[in-house]
Amino acid sequence: YYANDLLESVTDNSGGFVRNYYDKNGSILKTEKLRDSEEFDIERFQYDEMNRLVKRIQLVDRASIYGEADVSKLADPEHPEKIQLITGYEYDILGNQTKEIAPRAYEYHESDIENRAEYTLAFEYDELNRVTKAMRKVSGKDVAKTYGYDAAGNRVWETNELGYQTSFTYNNVNQLTSVTNPKGNTMTYAYDLAGNKISEVNAKNYKMQYEYDQLNRLVIIRDPYDKVITKNIFDGNGNLIKQIDAKGYLSASSDAQRYGTTYQYDLANRLTKIVDPEIGALN
Repeated sequence: YYANDLLESVTDNSGGFVRNYYDKNGSILKTEKLRDSEEFDIERFQYDEMNRLVKRIQLVDRASIYGEADVSKLADPEHPEKIQLITGYEYDILGNQTKEIAPRAYEYHESDIENRAEYTLAFEYDELNRVTKAMRKVSGKDVAKTYGYDAAGNRVWETNELGYQTSFTYNNVNQLTSVTNPKGNTMTYAYDLAGNKISEVNAKNYKMQYEYDQLNRLVIIRDPYDKVITKNIFDGNGNLIKQIDAKGYLSASSDAQRYGTTYQYDLANRLTKIVDPEIGALN
């Protein structure tokens, strides 16, 4: 870590290495990921005066770009053998993202609005800053996804670019209770009095079930055949210390004997070790 506690680098014993660089606001400026012994994959980030991300720049080998327009103007000044793949973002005065500009748009000059528009996703918002439309061009024609909301702000429908609609319903505490796709297939959800999701049922009436302890921690997941596929075990501090999958659950009659992924913590409840059952068996 840096002196200000921002993450500087991550190293693993397989040779992986990642280094991060930040600006004075603590926003990440650059990441370097080791590809091999002498090559790094580099990604840069640019921000506006409101500290909003305006450009994400990924450097790729020039040799890996095939069949594209002339991209020499996108050559990176620091690494001429690499091309900048730029994704741009624009915002309105309220901070809503109004555009996402794909890398291919940057092959064209800023004044070439028509060609740039082919690779730009634009967003519209209502007076409550909820996105109502996402627009782009396909073969020169405008297409859009649209969204609708209820009085509580829940999204109740969305229509895709072909005009097919997906609808959503909610209970009186604004929890999602159903999703119906354009074919009329519905997924339903149920909750307990504490707000925990206890079941989800798909269009074929197959049900997944979720069980919780008295502290509302998820302890068991059952599949449509009522078989336990996940069991979580916690310590007295609420830390997950063991996660048992379907095979592990069938391996023994008690949780102590069943195999699963285990987690260890220090006295400050910080995760210090994860042990995979297969690796643990080998060791």
